[in-house]
Amino acid sequence: MSRIRPFAAVLFAGYAVCVLLLLWDAVDGLILPWLPGEIRLPAFLGAPAFGVFILLWALSSPRSWARWRVAVPALLLGFLLLWLAPGPLFDLGISRFVQRPDLNRFAERVHAYGRITSLWDDDGTIWSLNGTRVARTRAELDSLRANGYNEDAMLLADVLARDGIDPAVNEDFLRTLRRFHFLHLSLHGDYVLFARTRESGLVYAGPGAPPLVRGGSVPGTGVEIFGARMGRWSRYGCCAPRPTIGPDTPVDSSAGDTAR
Repeated sequence: MSRIRPFAAVLFAGYAVCVLLLLWDAVDGLILPWLPGEIRLPAFLGAPAFGVFILLWALSSPRSWARWRVAVPALLLGFLLLWLAPGPLFDLGISRFVQRPDLNRFAERVHAYGRITSLWDDDGTIWSLNGTRVARTRAELDSLRANGYNEDAMLLADVLARDGIDPAVNEDFLRTLRRFHFLHLSLHGDYVLFARTRESGLVYAGPGAPPLVRGGSVPGTGVEIFGARMGRWSRYGCCAPRPTIGPDTPVDSSAGDTAR
């Protein structure tokens, strides 16, 4: 029995760690740092694996009720936590996230500036600005136009000049967008949409904007509002307004130096 106890301790500890990591992941980077992908997958696979090994450990001595009295409650507790807790944890994360002063200052700046109406970012690359696919270098622009999908692509500097956008403001907005892990932002009148996924995100209502209600939509977008309003913030669901040129456009990423 003394040789089994350390083994059982490892099983239960591993199971508990995987459950806690999955609950951390449920917060979705809102009030805790993002759970790295190299940790998320092992936790996702580890929780059921450790659960199976715990059952096998209990079954290896079917007459040992002491094992079952430990194994069954532990497995049920982990299952219930993973079933019931992610939703409330995510809601808690959202409610705390929108209270961040730096997030609110960013939303206020986007609303007040007004010249950047759509900014898409994907893995460190600007995909489009104000509905136009952009390239940072002439070589990248030539590649975009040559592939037949982006004939209307322009150099970033030309789009900035066309729309009267301060390059420093654009870079600051882009850095802040990435810091908050938003996929893109779009300005629609007095409302600023910040996409966290392709289908959902947050809406900021600027000063004087009519309040958004659950089941309604953001004017000019068609996206649906759900959940309770949180000050100037609301949550929206499928689907985010998409620019004319976006991340689904095929791109030859091998051309040009896109480093900032």
